[in-house]
Amino acid sequence: MNKIRDYMAESLLSVESSATILEAAIYMQENNIHALLVKEAGEYIGIVSEVDFSWEVISSKLNPKETTVSKVMNFPLVTIDIEKDMNSAAETMLEKNVRHIAVTEMSKIAGILSIKDFTKFFIAQSK
Repeated sequence: MNKIRDYMAESLLSVESSATILEAAIYMQENNIHALLVKEAGEYIGIVSEVDFSWEVISSKLNPKETTVSKVMNFPLVTIDIEKDMNSAAETMLEKNVRHIAVTEMSKIAGILSIKDFTKFFIAQSK
């Protein structure tokens, strides 16, 4: 059990790129998640996370009520195929310096893999 499909989150929660940071943060809190896919014209174009909020919004003293997600999101969207193994995912995430990566199946977004999902992977490997 070393495939990405076994560890990724399948929920595809997203916000429009025009949403404010405050709107995105509230949506993330309501859904108990740490990152959202970002959509524009019906296509996923990036990911925004709580780390982006603290590093980009707070440290730059941006107004979360006025700043849009498009200003702080990770763009372009980093993806990996669902059939790849977790080691490939770790290498890609390290190379791209991201904590969340979109998982594709037949060229469509099927889920998100986060750094947190590696905890489940390591626990399963140790058993």
